[in-house]
Amino acid sequence: MKKIFNVLLLLIFTFILSTSIPVLANETVKAEGEFDEFGIRNHNLIKNEFDPINPSDGWETIHSKNSVELNKKWTITFTGSTVSVDKIAGIVIEKDGSFLPVKIELHLNENKATIETVKDYLGDQSYTIRVFLENGLKYKMDFTTKSKHLNSLNYGNSTGNLLNGGIVAEDNDWIYYANSSENNTLYKINKSDSTKIKLSDLEWVSHINVLEGWIYFFSAQNEDSMGYIHRIRTDGTDLQKITTSNDIFRVSNNGWIYFKDMMPANNGNGYFKIKHDGTHRQIIMSDEYYYHTPIIENDYILYTFGDSTQLVLYNLINNSNSIITTDIHTIFNYILVDDWIYYQNGINKIYKMKLDGSDKSEVIDNVGIFNINRDYIYFTNSDNYIYRMNMDGSNIQQLNSMPSHNINIINDWIYFEDQEWNYYRMGPDGSLLQLVTVAIPDTPRVNISPPYVDGGTIGGPYSMSTNVNLTVAITGENNSTVIFSNPRSNDDNIATATITGPNPSGHVFLNVQKIGTGEAQITFDYTDINNNTGSMTWIFNFQ
Repeated sequence: MKKIFNVLLLLIFTFILSTSIPVLANETVKAEGEFDEFGIRNHNLIKNEFDPINPSDGWETIHSKNSVELNKKWTITFTGSTVSVDKIAGIVIEKDGSFLPVKIELHLNENKATIETVKDYLGDQSYTIRVFLENGLKYKMDFTTKSKHLNSLNYGNSTGNLLNGGIVAEDNDWIYYANSSENNTLYKINKSDSTKIKLSDLEWVSHINVLEGWIYFFSAQNEDSMGYIHRIRTDGTDLQKITTSNDIFRVSNNGWIYFKDMMPANNGNGYFKIKHDGTHRQIIMSDEYYYHTPIIENDYILYTFGDSTQLVLYNLINNSNSIITTDIHTIFNYILVDDWIYYQNGINKIYKMKLDGSDKSEVIDNVGIFNINRDYIYFTNSDNYIYRMNMDGSNIQQLNSMPSHNINIINDWIYFEDQEWNYYRMGPDGSLLQLVTVAIPDTPRVNISPPYVDGGTIGGPYSMSTNVNLTVAITGENNSTVIFSNPRSNDDNIATATITGPNPSGHVFLNVQKIGTGEAQITFDYTDINNNTGSMTWIFNFQ
C-alpha cells in the first residue's frame, strides 16, 4: 500500500540542533495506544522488525526527498481500506542508527498522522522516516536536508498576518493589537488575566511586528501626513520614529527591517533595509514600480511590477531575479510556504506553484482574503465567513457564521474582526469562539469614518443616510452603562435622526437620513457612566 508524504511549513521556527538518541536503550514499554518520545507504540514488534545496525529486508521504499527544510513537519496519509492510523506500531525519524525525539499527532477522521522532530534537523544531512504497522508492513523514506539558509531568519510577524493588516502579534505573555475602537491605537492584553494597557496615542496602527522586546508598527498619523514605521518597547516606553514607508514591512532577527518606500524626497522608489534603530538605510532593489507588496522570506523576495500581472522571484544569494509566472489578472497576496508559492489574482482565485513556476494549479476560486497556517488555508468567500481547507483545496469546512475581516493566526488561535471591528478569536477548527476585547469609553465618544469629522461638515453629494458609530458598550467594566437618547434635527425638511442599538457587540448608532439640501443640526442627549448628563450637536451640510 502506497503512502503519500507531504511536507508542511511550520510558522513558528526554532533553531536548536537535534541530537542523536540510542535506539530503544533501556526503554520502558508504553501503554497500548501511547507513543513514546521516539514515536514508538509497539516496542516488541519494532525490535523484531528493525535492527539499526543490520536492518532487515522487506521495506517498501518511498521516493526520497532532497533539500528538506530544517524544521519540516511531515504528514503521512493512508490510502485504501485495509490500513488506518490506529494500526500504526510506530513512526520514527532515524539518523545514523539512532531515533530522534519526535511529536506525533493522529488525525483519525482524515486517516493521517503528522510527525515532527522536537528540535531542528542538522543542515546538509541524511535522515530516514520509518513507518511500522501492526500487520508487519514497513515503509521508509530517505531525505536530505538543505544547508542553512544564507538568511535563515525569524520575523516579528508572519507574511500571512501582515497581508491581513498585521493587526495582532504576540510574545510570551502579551498579545499586541490595534484597537479599532480608538482609531487603531496600539494596545496590549495579558494572556492570563486579560489586563489591557494602552501603549501609544498614535492612531491608525497596522503591520505590527514584535521582536526582541520591541514592537514595530506602521502609523499614518504624523505631522507631515506621511506614513512611518515606528518602534516602542513592549512596556510602552521609548517611542521612536524609524523611517517612511507605504507598504507592509518585516522585522527580522538579523538586525534589519525590510520595507518598501516610494517617497522620492527620502531617496525612495524601491525596496530597502534599515537597522532596527533607523540607521544604515540601504537599497536592495530600485527603479521598479512595485504595485503590490515585496515580501521577503529568507533567501527570496517576491514582488510584482508593471501592471502587476507578472510575479518575480528575487534571489538574495546571487542577486538575480526571474519572472516565475504571468497571469492575465492582477497578482497579489503571495505567500511562500516551503518550496511552494500561493497567490491570489484579480478575480479572487488562489493558485499554487513551485518556486520556479512549475506545477501551477488552481486551488480555489471566489476568495475574499486568505492566510496559511500549518497544513490549512484559512479564507473568506462572498459571505465573508471564515472557512478552512487543505493545502490542495480539498476538505472545505466553515468555521464561523459572522462577516469577518483580517484573518490573523498566532499559534493555534485565529484572530479576526467582525463588521463592528471587534476582535474575536477561535480555535483552528472554529471552536472556542471568544470576544477578545471591547473598548469601554469613560465618556461618550464618537468614531466617525471619513469624511465625517466631529462637529464638522459633510461636503459633496450625499443621497444615502449617514451611519455614525457612537462606539458605546452598554454593559462593560464595573457594570457601568452609557445611554444615548432623544435624537433630533433642527430642520426635518433637510434631515431626520434616529438612534439604534446596542447590537450584540455593544455598539450604538446615530442614523442621519438626508431629506433635502442645506445645513441640519443633529442633537442627541447622553448619560455617561458617572451619571453626568449632557447633549452633543453636530452640523451636517447636505448638497
